[in-house]
Amino acid sequence: MLSMPGLRMKKPILSLGHRQASIMEVLWLRGPLGPADVHTFLSEVEDVAYTTVHTELNRMVAKGIVRKSKRLQATYEAAITREQFARSSVSSILRGLINAHGAAAIHGFVDIVVQDDEALNVLRRALRERKK
Repeated sequence: MLSMPGLRMKKPILSLGHRQASIMEVLWLRGPLGPADVHTFLSEVEDVAYTTVHTELNRMVAKGIVRKSKRLQATYEAAITREQFARSSVSSILRGLINAHGAAAIHGFVDIVVQDDEALNVLRRALRERKK
């Protein structure tokens, strides 16, 4: 197994199932909403019970990815941005690949990135920023 000294990762955000991903999409697009409003928007595209939406919102609060207001009329809002979620998810996946496959996972990643000039430039910038 490859040792990665100095590699410090934040605790990954737990992955989301279909329902929670749909709720996050609504909150990212619409901003803070009450559970009834989240249910209304979701009901336009999928069959879901109000109680399911309310339960999932509370689970997401427990995960730290959604915040609940303390107002009389409770509203929920995304506690993380779409980009933060994507970064955390990708970091978790890459960490798992590196833990399982060591250098082969890193070489595979590099092989993909070097074929895309834009991705290679993003990687170079990210490495420079991390070295500071």
